[in-house]
Amino acid sequence: MQEALIERTQDKSRVYLTSFLFLSYITGSLILAYFHRYTYVTKTLIFTTFFLLAFLMRDSKEFIKDWAPLMAATFLLDACRGFIYGATLFFKLPIHSEYVIKLEQMLTQSQVMPIILQHAVLHSPFEVFFRSMFAIVYGFHFLYFLLVGLLIWNTRRPEFWRYKTAFLTIMSLGMFFYAIIPTTPPWLAAQNNLLPPIEPTVFSMFNSYSPTLFETFNINPVGAMPSLHVAFATLCLLIGFHHYRWRAWPMIVYSILLDFTCVASGMHYMVDVIAGTIFALLPFYLSYKTKIFARFERGSSSIYSSLFVAVLILIIMQLTSMTNLYFLLQTKTVS
Repeated sequence: MQEALIERTQDKSRVYLTSFLFLSYITGSLILAYFHRYTYVTKTLIFTTFFLLAFLMRDSKEFIKDWAPLMAATFLLDACRGFIYGATLFFKLPIHSEYVIKLEQMLTQSQVMPIILQHAVLHSPFEVFFRSMFAIVYGFHFLYFLLVGLLIWNTRRPEFWRYKTAFLTIMSLGMFFYAIIPTTPPWLAAQNNLLPPIEPTVFSMFNSYSPTLFETFNINPVGAMPSLHVAFATLCLLIGFHHYRWRAWPMIVYSILLDFTCVASGMHYMVDVIAGTIFALLPFYLSYKTKIFARFERGSSSIYSSLFVAVLILIIMQLTSMTNLYFLLQTKTVS
């Protein structure tokens, strides 16, 4: 009886810590916005903070075992994203723009949705508010899906492997689609004179962040279809309702805000958002409704095997980033 009471108290403490991180981001973002400064939290800072929290809760070994491969995979995701762009330029592969514009115009029966929304919000009395909202909501994307994972790890730890495999699956599928059909976002299509002017408002708002060398090169401006921002948020929503039912209602609010932000900020078309929403269904189904990943169930691996996998992934990440850097430098030299 006493052990059960202690366990419930620890669960509440973990939930409070996760909530504290969420509120800290929102409060910090609002304070920065007041001074017209906008940024997003780096992966290194996020993982360091998570580990420190686990250490304080005396769960550091469990944290490393459960999180190390996922942490490494998120770094590899950025490296692969940049590699795909570098390889596309280096090998002069086709970059697609027109098909997504035609799909968008079929849905709207007029102009593409980013132009419609930007005309409405960036020429309104609430322009400053919308610009600030775009920066905060878009910048929260990466921290958001990891906070959801931290919440599950703290409150539904035996099920954390499902969360982990779902996101590893969606990352892999996303890179596959980016590789086979590189697609320009609306703002880049506009710069290529395929559309009227579209402002990438998020880029102009982030003014308090200094990327590292590899982060500078590990970008992919032709990875718009599907929107992984939307796919990640939708997957979080599905997972949240699976575990917490209607207590996960705030996730609906964030998903709606992110969908709107992705389109109105010029980062994605409406069809990218729709594709990203549908894209999240398969990883959720495979991880939560089938036993295809059952061998990754918690307890089936040791801390040493998790560290080995994480180190291996990070080595691949470094090699991928270096190869991408070579591709981009060669491309610039030729041009």
